[in-house]
Amino acid sequence: GAAPLPGVGLDLFRGSGHWQVGLRLHGAGTLSAGGARAAALEVLAGADGCLGYELFEKDFWTPYAAGCAGVQYVGFAGKLHADAASPARAHDAGFVPSVRLGLRFFRWHAFDLDVFVQGYAPLSNALDVDGVLLPSGGLYMPAMQVGLAVGF
Repeated sequence: GAAPLPGVGLDLFRGSGHWQVGLRLHGAGTLSAGGARAAALEVLAGADGCLGYELFEKDFWTPYAAGCAGVQYVGFAGKLHADAASPARAHDAGFVPSVRLGLRFFRWHAFDLDVFVQGYAPLSNALDVDGVLLPSGGLYMPAMQVGLAVGF
């Protein structure tokens, strides 16, 4: 099921005309996943390279779309049985393409406001090769980020 995690990110974007290139670093996590009975997402972090296109080159606001590719780390925690003293953990990293859609506002100022949604579709399952926390075939872990960013 869905696992909402609070997080933070850093975006470095530069552009010319309608086109933007960028690097994104992001991370999210929770301290409460270890108490879950089954595997629950505890940490999600990644780095992406992006190529984007802004619809309006010089307007006060613009919608945009970007295609990104990068790596993503996922960490899971959960108790293998109800009376376990501490949670078991599993983690994995892999290649993840993504698509980002957003709106940029206040572009005539020394800052801008970016409202976005970004969807990630991993090319492989997260695997737990050293334990039994995840299912034997792994766990497919698509992700979506919804964010608000301020750019300088």
